[in-house]
Amino acid sequence: AAANVLEESSVGLIITDGDPRSNLDNSLVGVDFRYLNSRLAGGRTIEADTWYQKTETEGLLGNDSAYGLRFRMPNNRRFRWGLGTKELQENFRPALGFVNRVGIRSYTFELGYTHLPRERYLQTIFGGVDAQRIDFIDGGLQSQVISIRPLELQNHTRDEFNLRYTASKEVLRDHSFEISEGVVIPIGEYSLDEYGFDLQTGRQRKLSGRLGYRTGEFYDGERESISGGLIWKASRHFWADIGYEVNEVDLPQGNFTTRLVRLKLDAVFSSTLSWVNLIQYDNVSGTLGINSRLHWTPEAGRDAYLVLNHNLDEENQGGSFHSSALEAVIKFNYTFRF
Repeated sequence: AAANVLEESSVGLIITDGDPRSNLDNSLVGVDFRYLNSRLAGGRTIEADTWYQKTETEGLLGNDSAYGLRFRMPNNRRFRWGLGTKELQENFRPALGFVNRVGIRSYTFELGYTHLPRERYLQTIFGGVDAQRIDFIDGGLQSQVISIRPLELQNHTRDEFNLRYTASKEVLRDHSFEISEGVVIPIGEYSLDEYGFDLQTGRQRKLSGRLGYRTGEFYDGERESISGGLIWKASRHFWADIGYEVNEVDLPQGNFTTRLVRLKLDAVFSSTLSWVNLIQYDNVSGTLGINSRLHWTPEAGRDAYLVLNHNLDEENQGGSFHSSALEAVIKFNYTFRF
């Protein structure tokens, strides 16, 4: 439940009960407050978010809370900045939701500057830095990412060119992991620094494309990544998006190559009926996955979905496929407003 307060702000409450994945009792209660003020001098905006959630799980006592705080000034000209922090305690278990990591504290920082040039060709020039550090609550670094965006250009036809440099650290504290068949990354602290660029043509065009390149350090070795794609808008009712990505990884423990192919087909029949299809294949799992979703919205707040998921596994590299999983789901959503 949510309610509007002040001029542009809101307050919310969430309560859940039950665990669909086990017979254990689980409940969650949480509150949040979002402050928004878009009426500052010079067209500036300020945002602030704070939230708190607590779970109760059968068999777990204490250390079951999560909370966070964030401030931002997301201005689209001149300086923008943001600061945030959150903590997810070890026994925080939202059984009817999801959480990526627990037992951590996270800190985020962002700073950027946007210049709007007066000359005809370029529309915006941007440079900035984003950073995130995640520590274990009981001490020690888990991961850290500093992303430097020295130059991002966009012209009046929405073509974009971006340069990137990312300095990352990743700590494997408890166990090693197998990143590819027969290639195991041992416990330790690793640097994953890389640099590259992205090129994107304006998506308003009937045919548009994208290209990305990355290279740099990767778990005591090196990785080189190339990705690209094309989007074809046949009409305002139908468009297709095909993408391809390849990663060449060279590690002391061994070398491997990953490939990912995606095809997305979208059809919008009307303002109330759409059909979205995603077909994806990767050479690591050898699985061809198909997700098809028919979405009907007779009116605002009412939705009906028919979803089909079908996985086909490759017999061997370059071989034929056989069906391994098939699922059909019907879902209805109804929003009560008060």
